[in-house]
Amino acid sequence: MNYVICSDYLVKGISEIKRRMCLVISNGVIEDIKPYEPKELPRGYEKLNYVGKHTVITHGFASSHTHLGLYPIRSTLLNKLELDAWVKRYVWPWELELRRRPELSYHTALIALKELVSSGVTLVIDMHPNGSEVAKALIKYGVRGNICTPVMEGGAYKSIDESLKENLRLLNEWHGKHELITVGLCPCTVRLASKEAYEKCIELALKYSTNIHTHLSEVVDDIKYTLSKYGKRPAHYLLELGIGKVKTIIAHGVWLTLNEIRALSSPNITLITNPRSNYLLRSGKPQLRHIVKYLNTGLGVDVAPTYNIIDEILFLKFNERWLAPHDMYRLLTEGYRALSIGKGFIDVDEVADVTVWRLNACIGDPLMGVLQGVAKPSLIMVNGAPIYRDDKFKVAYDEFNKSYSTLLDVLTSF
Repeated sequence: MNYVICSDYLVKGISEIKRRMCLVISNGVIEDIKPYEPKELPRGYEKLNYVGKHTVITHGFASSHTHLGLYPIRSTLLNKLELDAWVKRYVWPWELELRRRPELSYHTALIALKELVSSGVTLVIDMHPNGSEVAKALIKYGVRGNICTPVMEGGAYKSIDESLKENLRLLNEWHGKHELITVGLCPCTVRLASKEAYEKCIELALKYSTNIHTHLSEVVDDIKYTLSKYGKRPAHYLLELGIGKVKTIIAHGVWLTLNEIRALSSPNITLITNPRSNYLLRSGKPQLRHIVKYLNTGLGVDVAPTYNIIDEILFLKFNERWLAPHDMYRLLTEGYRALSIGKGFIDVDEVADVTVWRLNACIGDPLMGVLQGVAKPSLIMVNGAPIYRDDKFKVAYDEFNKSYSTLLDVLTSF
């Protein structure tokens, strides 16, 4: 199906606001961008006209570091625990249950995605033990996903070999097999994945032309560990292993020094900041001014009290007052550039992953209205296909209810 979508405003590029514009979409790609002239719209396209309804079109957003599987235990972040204590008390027991009953990962992802997609997210970069179940949920919504298994020893996995084999099975099953799904290699963190595990993941990423996804310098213990064992800070240690050779997504970067930040500056490396989880787990606050200056930088919900990406950017803006609207928009779309899914902004020949937002307040800058949370989606499109339209998802409500009921039964006895 081909579409012409018209709106009161359109965000072209990273910050250019254009009035009364139309997108011409064909075969999943933006074919043309033209002024709104009702009598001159191309024939043979379904016309979706939002002009006069106080609307703005943006590129779809990315949650570029996400744990969909932890959605049911997200409220435990409020229990005032630091990362390691929280992981051992809540995350690992829950992930063991998920590995025992993989179908629960589908139900969890289905519910978490409802909140993510409602906030304009069209790409999810996820790290989870049961990647196949996550892929099924992503496809059910029609959302893009980059998925992986955490390669680690501990928690749900008895050995690195066990988790790496699971990541490889996932890669062989899904990578390049569906237009919406790619699979990365995910050495979890320097304290849980060995030097050999990182080297093997980098080797496989090069072989399969895919990406690495890892946690880096999230807590002080990461720095103590690599200094003690390798005589280097974490960023220098991973750079020596070769992460700069492949597309690499690094999450958190809370304790990176300016020297490390500069060293990580590479077209292949993207740092994803996760302000709410960093705050609630008392991990610390990254040097975001320097990170944004030197590194490709994106945003992810990680695990948070809500899986709403607008809540994440609002929390970040509250703590980083210097962020301008175009900075925030770039953070929200960086996942596309990190995975080379186009430029991550609206332009001719770019993928048609777009959202039409209905502004609920009179505001001079329509993009800022979206970023301030005073807008709701009227239409969300991925790969040129509507996945949310007129307050309805592709997923039927009775399926949501089934997933809610299934998880509620499990959580009651967990």
